[in-house]
Amino acid sequence: MRLQARLLFAIVPVIAVSLLSLKWVVFVQLQNHTQLQLGRQMNGVLTQTEQQSSSFIDNTLANARLFANSRLLQRYLLVEDEAERAEFLKPALHTLFSSYQEAFPQYQEFRLLSPEGEENVRFSSMEPGGHHTETSRQDLFTALHNNRAPLFSVISSNPDTGTPTLTVGRALRLLDDDPSPLVTEISARGYLLVTASLDRLRSYVVEQPIGEQGYLMVMDTQGRILFHRNPHLEGSKHPGLVQQLGADGLDADSRRQVSRMVFQSTPYIVRWQRLHDDLLLLALVPETEIATTSRQLARSIAGIAFLVILLTTIAYYLLIRSTILRPIMRLIQSAIAIGEGQLDTSIDVRRDDEIGDLAQALSDMKHKLGVSMNELQRSHARIEQLAYRDALTDLPNRRLFIRQVEQAIALESRKNGKLAILFLDLDDFKRVNDTLGHEAGDFLLQEVAHRLQHCIRESDELALAHEQGLDLSCNQIARIGGDEFILLLSALGHPEHATIVARRIIAELARPVIIDDRSFVVGTSIGIALYPADADNVDGLIKCADTAMYDAKRKQKNTFRYYGETMQTNIETRLQLEDDLRQALQQEQFELYYQPQFDTRTGQLAGAEALLRWNHPDRGMIPPDQFIPVAEDTGMIGTLGDWVLHQACQHWRHWCNQGIAPRRIAVNVSQRQFALSDLLDSVTHALESSQMPAHALELELTESCMLEGTSPVVDTLQKLRQIGVRIAMDDLGTGYSSLGALTSLPIDTLKIDRSFVNGIESDTQNSKVVSAIFMLARSLGLEIVAEGVEVQAELDYLSERDCDVVQGYLLGRPLCLSSMSELLLTLHQNSEERTG
Repeated sequence: MRLQARLLFAIVPVIAVSLLSLKWVVFVQLQNHTQLQLGRQMNGVLTQTEQQSSSFIDNTLANARLFANSRLLQRYLLVEDEAERAEFLKPALHTLFSSYQEAFPQYQEFRLLSPEGEENVRFSSMEPGGHHTETSRQDLFTALHNNRAPLFSVISSNPDTGTPTLTVGRALRLLDDDPSPLVTEISARGYLLVTASLDRLRSYVVEQPIGEQGYLMVMDTQGRILFHRNPHLEGSKHPGLVQQLGADGLDADSRRQVSRMVFQSTPYIVRWQRLHDDLLLLALVPETEIATTSRQLARSIAGIAFLVILLTTIAYYLLIRSTILRPIMRLIQSAIAIGEGQLDTSIDVRRDDEIGDLAQALSDMKHKLGVSMNELQRSHARIEQLAYRDALTDLPNRRLFIRQVEQAIALESRKNGKLAILFLDLDDFKRVNDTLGHEAGDFLLQEVAHRLQHCIRESDELALAHEQGLDLSCNQIARIGGDEFILLLSALGHPEHATIVARRIIAELARPVIIDDRSFVVGTSIGIALYPADADNVDGLIKCADTAMYDAKRKQKNTFRYYGETMQTNIETRLQLEDDLRQALQQEQFELYYQPQFDTRTGQLAGAEALLRWNHPDRGMIPPDQFIPVAEDTGMIGTLGDWVLHQACQHWRHWCNQGIAPRRIAVNVSQRQFALSDLLDSVTHALESSQMPAHALELELTESCMLEGTSPVVDTLQKLRQIGVRIAMDDLGTGYSSLGALTSLPIDTLKIDRSFVNGIESDTQNSKVVSAIFMLARSLGLEIVAEGVEVQAELDYLSERDCDVVQGYLLGRPLCLSSMSELLLTLHQNSEERTG
């Protein structure tokens, strides 16, 4: 991503977040201000309307007091003659009330009631309904009569018109003509009622706006709507509105600050004020108006914020482009030019900031590059040379060798020629490294490289092409790692030429090498692959040669092999066997078979030899001679040998618990097992875990293991004998070692190999060897075990010569655990029957 894009991505979010945060604060403040202004408007309208209402009621009360004090009305109250009242005073009162009504048009009706509530005089500007009587106004009269104050007002519906009106009552009280000294109250001589229209108040309430959708409404304490901008709602009752206002709103004289209620399915923000004991003035604003105002306000502020963000971003971008990006672009162009070798490029950025420092650093770098260029050019050739050479032997390395082979293949393919790849791996090189150290090993590798160069005929060499003006090498020998070397033989006239070279190499390397006054002979295993017979590319040829070398090392060492198609199959088969062997250890595919051993004198069971068997889930039983060498080569023989040892001891314990255990169990131990595990510790642990006595265990070791073993091997065997374990030499006679060497070995038993037992009754040579073994064993006090007895004549021959123990197919084949248990049980029962 370009720097200017990065700056934009960095600046725009900062500006946006900052301005949006400011926008949110402004929005909240304006929203609160708008709501506060709306609340103030509602309070103002309530106050003005309450003032208008209070002024109207107060004026009506004052006028009622004035009317009640008129002389004509006082005279009327003093005259008790009804005839006089009817003839003279009532017409005068009508005239008086008419003048009042003309002066105050809002006063619709004047009535004069007797102390008992009967209407004496009535003057009304409204046409009477004709069906109302004084009894229908009994509630009003009762309220007037019970009121102790001289004036009383009430707002109610006019019984004639049904419209809300204000009725003001004045009790007319005069002193009694003959008052008693005990009388302390002035009795009412009648009541003056003035009914005033509330149309002006209604018009004021209905026409008063609040915001855009808000309005005023008047209702009584029973929830009946008196004034509303919708005339159809006037007179309707909604007691739920009073319940939503709450009891404290009805009892309090002052307005509530704010409340919410639902009217006609619309939520409102409400403030209210009492106009009278009977009336509530409500200011209602729909909540949607506040939400709409907030949305409009948010849109306005968002638009302004977006415009400000855009303009600010453009301004910042132009500023950054002129002060940062353009100088950086000039520096980039200068750096590119310098990188292309134009060291005369001028750097025209002069500033006293970080960009100026960068320009100065670039100028210094240009100067240093100019100084270093010559040195780099001089060392380039040396670096290229080292890249294709082995540092220790100065031979071509793998990289150069591959290029040599590619060139040779290209050359030979044009003329249908042949070439050969020889892959060499030194035998026993690790022994030199481990014995004398790595310095001696390096010296040996240098000597081998020198000898290999002398093994190549001049006609076998391939001149290398000169690349980039450098003479890389003209040698076909390369060291590709460790103790591995590889040769290229080009222009091969006949495959036998590769054989001549291979034999010459083997002979040359067979000569001893003197290191630290010690003579070492290191052989080599060679694999040969031919082009185009075996492969037509570099990788294929090296792989085939490596496969052939591996086959030579595995079968014989210090020899050579040509690649064959079966080699790869054999290697893959062996690798698969190794993998199966690892899985067999994990999945417990191994089991022990036991071949019984019998005493030649008594015919009784003398012991049993534990034999390892591998029951492969797919291939069935795999012979030991196939997987034991693989286990030894891969190092798995240590784990496998420990498993056999522990299993055999546990089986003996199982038979012992049943009372049928053989006298001893023989377990084979290989020489490789000695090197990979602590045999003494393994045996001790197996005996302890199974509680098997040491004398019941016999370890069988091959002749080569004992006679070629090191001092630690003999020491271990001596320690095993000291704890009671028997030691047997297995396959005696196959190693062609001196029988006299047996006198120094810690052994208890000699086991004659089957190759000497087969046909012993007629083979004079085998019989002489066996007789010699018998004589030596008797002189050393060793027990003799002969294996591989398959015919009766062999058994008879061995028995006649006092062989101690025999085993073989004639006497019993190897048996699985269950079959061996049955045999032991049968032999035990037969023994008890004979003794019983």
